Amino acid sequence: MQTLTSIDASAAARVYKTIRPRLNEAYQGLGHAGRNVDLAVQQTLDILIDTPVIKEPVALVETGAASWAFEDPELEELRPLQKQLLRMGSENVDRVLVWLRAFQAALQ
Repeated sequence: MQTLTSIDASAAARVYKTIRPRLNEAYQGLGHAGRNVDLAVQQTLDILIDTPVIKEPVALVETGAASWAFEDPELEELRPLQKQLLRMGSENVDRVLVWLRAFQAALQ
């Protein structure tokens, strides 16, 4: 979180735009023929930004050896990326979401 938020979101967006052609080539080389990396980035940003903001501690339940799940079924139904973000803790989530919104705005 500290590394991400230490990067200027506008500068990161400029770098992204500069290397976009190479990112598209790499993305298509990974089997996404005919798809644009911009769509994948935008969809990922939308998923992360749509993560619910939880201020109170989140209860977990053990589901097996070294395996945990959110006690709240609504949280457990979130996408894996959203659940990973929530596991950072509410203060870190807030900081990451601020950065992601700034990055998304700078891309447009």
